[in-house]
Order: sequence, then C-alpha cells, then structure tokens
Amino acid sequence: MVNRLDDNIIIATAYPGGGRNSYHPKMPTKVLIYACTQRLYSSRQITKAIREKIMFMWLAGRQRPDLRTINRFISG
Repeated sequence: MVNRLDDNIIIATAYPGGGRNSYHPKMPTKVLIYACTQRLYSSRQITKAIREKIMFMWLAGRQRPDLRTINRFISG
C-alpha cells in the first residue's frame, strides 16, 4: 500500500534539497504503520525495534534511523 503512494507529492513538499542524504519518506511511513500495529508508539521503542526485531529491520531496508529522525518524522 505504501509503495503505491505517489513519490512526487511526498518528496516535493517534504524535501526542498540540499544537506545530507535523507531517508526516503516511504521507509519511516512503513515502519510507523507497523509500529502502531505492534502497539509501539514511543520513538525510543521504535528505534530499539529497528535495531533488534527482524520485521522492523526488513521494513527499514536495513537502514537504522536514529531517535531524532523518527521523532522528527512523527512530528511532521
């Protein structure tokens, strides 16, 4: 479902360019949706799950966003 979202809408509004390479917005979206189904709502719990649980690792594409990145994405 998340993979079918239009990239142009998400990227054009969220990423004006410049700076370091960023995570694709679909990755944290997938992780957060799955985290809610697992009753994980804290950024710390989600970050820990990305490091320790295989399903979260798979959804994150083996990338490891830190606590601040997850928190900023949640805050929107």
